[in-house]
Amino acid sequence: MLGINAPELHYQGATATTAGKFDVPFGSFLTADGKDLDAGLKQHLAKKLINNACTRHIADGQASFEHFPALAQKRLARKGKNGKPLTPRHMFMMVAKEVFDRYGLLLAYVNGAYEKKERETIPENTRPTFNLQKLQEGQAVSLLIYPNIPSPQILGWSKTSSVKHGRRIKDSGRAQTTCSSPMSFVGSLTRSRAHEPAWIATVQTSAPANSISRHTITRS
Repeated sequence: MLGINAPELHYQGATATTAGKFDVPFGSFLTADGKDLDAGLKQHLAKKLINNACTRHIADGQASFEHFPALAQKRLARKGKNGKPLTPRHMFMMVAKEVFDRYGLLLAYVNGAYEKKERETIPENTRPTFNLQKLQEGQAVSLLIYPNIPSPQILGWSKTSSVKHGRRIKDSGRAQTTCSSPMSFVGSLTRSRAHEPAWIATVQTSAPANSISRHTITRS
């Protein structure tokens, strides 16, 4: 789902039944294979890699996985004027230029297929994409990859909702993210490397379409 990322359900043998497979390696990573990482990245990861990080990661993935069908069922449900259930609305998907990633995953924004009258009468902020709602409800983190950047209005909704779940985007253009498990990194186009969430890519409205600017993200 474009614009967000959620923890894996399984990774190299770590599953719901073997969730702690990498708890020890994660806990010692920064003093072993990761000892030469950037100091800022090490500081960011330090608290995330302790206290059974792998177990927490798999648990978070399972929670996010179970959250989606419940979200979809609720959002696709319709009721008539008499309150009786109607045929569920269809699902709408808007795919990226790259429709599938290298793992075969569909890259899309997902929502209910609202009829024209519904779009005119139901406020847009009460029918967000499923992508944004997972972020709003704390079941995913923001992962923006150019050129699939939401509109400034959608980013504003993300900012407001993220405060409730410890993922706060500050008015200064800075942000912080607090996740219970090690999640993801942000890629830098200019440095050709992955970073901790210390940078975020956003479209420059006054620049060419293929330009991006970086805004620092800080932690509190």
